[in-house]
Amino acid sequence: MIENADLLSTYIPVRRNTDGAIGAVFEALRRRHAASRAASSGRSGWWSLGVFAILCVLYGVLFVIVRHADGVIQRQYRQRDAAERALRRAQRTLEQRVEERTLELARVNAGLQAEVAERRLADQRVVHMAHHDALTGLPNRTLFADRVAQAIARAHRRDGRIAVLFLDLDRFKNVNDSLGHAIGDLLLTAVAERLTNCLREEDTAARLGGDEFIISLPDVADAGEAARDGRAAFWPSSRSLSRLPATSSTPTAASASRSTRPTAATRRR
Repeated sequence: MIENADLLSTYIPVRRNTDGAIGAVFEALRRRHAASRAASSGRSGWWSLGVFAILCVLYGVLFVIVRHADGVIQRQYRQRDAAERALRRAQRTLEQRVEERTLELARVNAGLQAEVAERRLADQRVVHMAHHDALTGLPNRTLFADRVAQAIARAHRRDGRIAVLFLDLDRFKNVNDSLGHAIGDLLLTAVAERLTNCLREEDTAARLGGDEFIISLPDVADAGEAARDGRAAFWPSSRSLSRLPATSSTPTAASASRSTRPTAATRRR
């Protein structure tokens, strides 16, 4: 007889009578625990299946999210690579255009510099032509007058003197008529060169026109010094000019001489 079966948690006592001694003990609880364990195992299996299913769902969701994020990242990488390639192409194009523009600007700048230099030379030639004789390169009447004015002003300040000498070529017309104007031009050029070599740095020799020349001698002490300087300038020029080419025409000698009119003037300022 099983008595107070629910009072024991492990063993169930068995008595022959109500007041008798315990005759046996059944491990009913142990059998009941096994059933509970089986039921619990069944329930745990369902729970495990449920948890596994939930984990599978979560893994699937996580896998989808990861794949989506990986796709987004890959698209961003591809877009970044495409942007970098486009940027490099744009940079190469820009560098090429800058180089081409630089070369073009360099060519334009070189052309402008050449044009400026040419214009400067043209201006210098114009100024030179305006103040010098085209054939001999000596100062012309305008430049000579300016230099004489400056010499006179210096003579005023220093209480000095200035001499002006006139020079023409004898029988120059015969040279042109017999040997030609080209030879006459050579003769004028040779006379101008000899005058330039014989004068001081502060002196000025100019061509008035034709075979006429004029010389200014600033800072002379007196008329005697002016005469000596004039002879020093005239004497080499009065010798025959051997550089004239030989021709079959009648030889004609040309020499420089002072004019019969007053040719040397001294002024005290």
